[in-house]
Amino acid sequence: MDEKTNNTEEVTKEITEETPEALTEAVSETISEEKTSEAPKKRFRVLQIIIAAALVLILAFGALIVCAIAPQKSEIGESIQLRCKQIPLISELYTVETELSGIDVNALGKHDISISLFGFLPLKTTLAVCDTTPPRVVTRNVIIPAGGDIEASDFIDEALDKTALTYSLSSLSSTDSGGDVMLTVTDEGGNTVYVSASYSISDKVADRTFELSITDAQIKTRMLSEFRLDRIDLTAVDASACGSYRVSGEVDGKTCVFKVNIVDTIAPTASVRAFDLLLGQTVDIQDIVTDIVDASDVSVSCEPELDFTETGKREYAFTLTDENGNSTEYSTVINIHAMAPSIVIEAGTTADALAATISMMLGTDEALPRLSDSFDYAYLDVGTYEVELIGEYSEIPLEIIVEDTVPPEFTLRPITVYTGTSLPADAFVIGYTDFAEVSFKFTDEPDFAVVGNYIVTIIGTDAAGNTTEKSTTLKVSRDNVPPTIYGVKNITAYEGDTVSYRSGVYAIDEKDGRLTVKADSSKVNTSKAGTYYVTYTAADTDGNTSTATATVTIKAVTTAVVYEKADEVLATIINGSMTDTQKARAIYDWCTSNLKYSTSTSHLMGYFNKAAYSGFTRHYGNCYTYYAVASALLTRAGISNIEIHRNDPKNPHYWNLVNIDGSWYHFDTCPQPAPHKLEVFLLTDAQVGAFSLDYYYKFAAGVYPATP
Repeated sequence: MDEKTNNTEEVTKEITEETPEALTEAVSETISEEKTSEAPKKRFRVLQIIIAAALVLILAFGALIVCAIAPQKSEIGESIQLRCKQIPLISELYTVETELSGIDVNALGKHDISISLFGFLPLKTTLAVCDTTPPRVVTRNVIIPAGGDIEASDFIDEALDKTALTYSLSSLSSTDSGGDVMLTVTDEGGNTVYVSASYSISDKVADRTFELSITDAQIKTRMLSEFRLDRIDLTAVDASACGSYRVSGEVDGKTCVFKVNIVDTIAPTASVRAFDLLLGQTVDIQDIVTDIVDASDVSVSCEPELDFTETGKREYAFTLTDENGNSTEYSTVINIHAMAPSIVIEAGTTADALAATISMMLGTDEALPRLSDSFDYAYLDVGTYEVELIGEYSEIPLEIIVEDTVPPEFTLRPITVYTGTSLPADAFVIGYTDFAEVSFKFTDEPDFAVVGNYIVTIIGTDAAGNTTEKSTTLKVSRDNVPPTIYGVKNITAYEGDTVSYRSGVYAIDEKDGRLTVKADSSKVNTSKAGTYYVTYTAADTDGNTSTATATVTIKAVTTAVVYEKADEVLATIINGSMTDTQKARAIYDWCTSNLKYSTSTSHLMGYFNKAAYSGFTRHYGNCYTYYAVASALLTRAGISNIEIHRNDPKNPHYWNLVNIDGSWYHFDTCPQPAPHKLEVFLLTDAQVGAFSLDYYYKFAAGVYPATP
């Protein structure tokens, strides 16, 4: 019986012996004790559940980590599939941080991959790109020369794998007769297959040797011709490099394999030059040994070593050796002359003097070296020149530096000038001697404005900067001589002529030279006949003045003068065979072509001779000028004409009436106001009356003869 049962019995016994109050108290105490003993057990059971759940979570978390970091493999050539990304739902817990597209799945290798769990816990794993697939190989039987070499690759007709393959022969009979072979083919992943093939011997194929200079095309032509091959593959042959190359072909419909050997047995050839040099000049071996010919690269050695520090002739031996050991020897001479490769001469040195200088510097009486015939300078300007000397063996470059160290020589003269006459320094120079051009300037500029005697010093400087100073005298005096006026003559003109008063008139002054002459014609009235005077004045810069006077005669314009002008025109536009109508037409056309309308001659209206003369000489005027010119021409042409004008004194207009074959007609050469236009040549009263400007040809009809 357990402890709990004993306690119950004791309590029951006590209850039966006690009062009801005591019984109630005893029961309450018993229940309280039982509750107190059950609480620790419940807490323990909760703790057990929490620990179990934690262990489950830890195991699950560990499983997720193990799933992510466990090393993984991927077959070469296939896309990458990570294990943690293949589990549905759980794959969403992982993020691949490494860019998988950057992994070369076509090459074997191991790669580090970064993964994050829940987006924050970093993990790393490795991915190995593996090859577990063995290669697929198809062999072929081949024909080889008797005693020829055999390589495993000769028997491979087709080999497929995702990695590089190696071939080896695991068994081989003698190559003096045919036989079978066993091949081992292994890829980079270690996958191996074993295949068999066979070979036979034929005298239709043989190994061949060719010189390095041959081309692929030449090899192919000779092989096909010599062995009667059906086909040859020279892909493996590099005809530009010595070596033994295995080639394949086809004979009698079967694959054949043999060797093509490229060898180099020909020594190189070249041209070797001899040189003349000046002490201090050098040449490179490639300048001495030129035009090297060989099928491979060639090195050149020299014995003894090139030495350019001693003068005289010296013989050198050159050995040319190609990459394959073939060599050729040549020899030549280098002659070094005791002269510097650069000389300095004075500007102005002649070619003969230069040749003598070079001969002296060489210290020899021999004909060579000498200055080249191409040197055709009479003398050399300041500067640096590259010329050639002709040596015994070669041309020799020579630098000639031309300097100018000699100052110029010049002669001065004394000069007397008037005040204000400024002269440049070279005005005092009579002449100079120097190789180059010389410029001159004053040490101190003299004052040409002040009368007096001066000593002037002038510096002559040539192009090289060499200078010479010399002095002379300058006398400055005052100018008291007035200028002289030339070309003044009396002038004759007609009323209205434009007079050119200064035409041909000028003045000369000893100091100032040619001067402008002023003409005072203020007292001349060219519009009125009479005798007038024009005064000419010329003044120099010192205030000396000259004057001259000429007579201006203005002659009246008479009818005879006007007719003379008219006759000059008519002589060019009409002849005796013309009818009056033709003559009138010629006069009309001349007036409209040679006269321009202008109101500037309005003051001549009513003065027939002046208006006509003005029109003939100036070729412009108003309507009265047109009328007067036309009237003079018509009259001198023998055509009767009279003046007609508009019957509006405040707005006058003049034109002609002409008599042609006994009838009168309107004749107006003056242009009408734009845009109105009417050719008034032999028009009737009705025709001019119909003009669009109805006022323009309004006249007193009863005063003038009527037209037809």
